[in-house]
Order: sequence, then structure tokens, then C-alpha cells
Amino acid sequence: MKKYTYRSEYIKCGKKDCKSCPHGPYWYRYYREAKKLHKQYVGKCLPGNDTRTPDLPHTCRIVITLSDALDVFGLKALCNGREMRDRFNMLARLHHPHESGSNQRIKDVNLAWEIIQRFIGVKH
Repeated sequence: MKKYTYRSEYIKCGKKDCKSCPHGPYWYRYYREAKKLHKQYVGKCLPGNDTRTPDLPHTCRIVITLSDALDVFGLKALCNGREMRDRFNMLARLHHPHESGSNQRIKDVNLAWEIIQRFIGVKH
């Protein structure tokens, strides 16, 4: 069975005088076939859903936007790399399943950290 990753992305159209770039968000589906990563456009909404967090099969993963990641971290804006890492470590300890946290919450924290790392260039 293929595993899909669904990702909401903003896209730059490439037009020199476009005043509304970036456009979106648009949903894309990522999957691997024979070690090659494929990207497939899905649409403005996922099929059969009008919400940002649709019900998807167990093999799917939703990738969130930076603003969603900051919400998970309880922040309104990006901090410096050290503060963000400290915040992640605190949330990870708090919500880890071995410390009576929930699996879903730690997944949300980890996913948010992945997104934030891309923007601030910090490795854990």
C-alpha cells in the first residue's frame, strides 16, 4: 500500500508584476515509487472535504503551514533558533506518551518542529 503525504503549499506564479503572490494554499500529494518522489496536485481542498484537517486514511500525513506550527508552539511569531529549540524540548517532554501525553499531540509537536526548522534553519 502506498503511503501518501498531503501538504498545503503556497505557490509563486512567476509573473514579474504579480501583486498577489504567493497564491494558495493548494494541496499536493507526495508519494514514492521505486525510490523516486512524486508530487501530484490535488486542488484547493482535499477531495470530499472542505476543511483544513480532513479525515484521511491511516497511511496519510498532513503537513501544516508555518502559522499552524507556531500555533502548536503557542507563539505568534518566530523567535531565535535557541528559543525555538527550547520551546520544542519543553513541549516534547510535556506531551511525550511515556510521560502520560498523547500520541497525536506529540505527532503534532514533531510535525510543527519540522516546519519551523525549515524556516529558521535549525537542526535539533
